[in-house]
Amino acid sequence: IALKDSIKIPGWHNVENYLAAICATKELVEPEAVRQVCQNFGGVEHRMELVRTVSDINFYNDSIGSSPTRTIAGLVAQNDDVVLIAGGKDKNLDYSDLGVVIKDKVKILVLIGATADKIEASVVKAFGGKTPSIPIARVDNYKDAVNSAYALAKGLKGSGNRVSVILSPASTSFDMFKNFEERGKTFKKYVNELTE
Repeated sequence: IALKDSIKIPGWHNVENYLAAICATKELVEPEAVRQVCQNFGGVEHRMELVRTVSDINFYNDSIGSSPTRTIAGLVAQNDDVVLIAGGKDKNLDYSDLGVVIKDKVKILVLIGATADKIEASVVKAFGGKTPSIPIARVDNYKDAVNSAYALAKGLKGSGNRVSVILSPASTSFDMFKNFEERGKTFKKYVNELTE
């Protein structure tokens, strides 16, 4: 349990990855070195990468989450109150399952890009065709996405749970960027400009 609580990247699959690595290297690596890695490793770039914590709000870059299934996997791993930034270019994928997971795991949704309508429709469907009980914000650019998500996340801080803002678009980046790396770097740039 102590190991789980010290790992910076979320999800039981990451705990399992650490346990496998510990077992494979137990004769070679000192326990203190393992603790240091757990406490300091923020993940691989663009894959649920912890970018920064601002005002006790964690910002994760999961720009590689370019399909609903990838975004679902990241959301299922969360125990935090989540503000999700999603949307991008449409690959003609089905977003129905994503809507169900957003209903269950997301407190606030920030939508951007060409798939914003499809993602919102999937959430409405998950709420039985009624207006969703989670706030949904629409933005036109990534600076506004980050600033809106940050402002909205501050309102969740009194819940007693940890709060995370996650960029996991469930869509490709090609409506605004040349690839997911450029999208992720843009997200990180604006997160690093935030002030407490």
